[in-house]
Amino acid sequence: MIRNDGNPAHAHTHMHMHGQDYEHVHEHDRKRSVVGTQSADREKTLLEYMVTHNREHNEELEECRQRLLALGKNDAASILQDAIETFNAGNHKLATVLDVLGQE
Repeated sequence: MIRNDGNPAHAHTHMHMHGQDYEHVHEHDRKRSVVGTQSADREKTLLEYMVTHNREHNEELEECRQRLLALGKNDAASILQDAIETFNAGNHKLATVLDVLGQE
């Protein structure tokens, strides 16, 4: 595979389930993990995407938690609430990285 910038890339896909109605695929370019080959702007763009994307997943997780509560699955909903809080804390740290990059 060749990227738009002409660099070779290795991509893979994995599925995310969304509700019961649809799936979508994400491709992840492993080349961006090579130290020293990318600019700070590219890393900032990746982080911006991830923060936004994670917020969308957070909304889906909250909807799932609400459905579990409606089904009387309170223990599962409580554990999911803890997971959502942990997920949000991680996403907050990613947003903080963006803030730091914006200040440099």
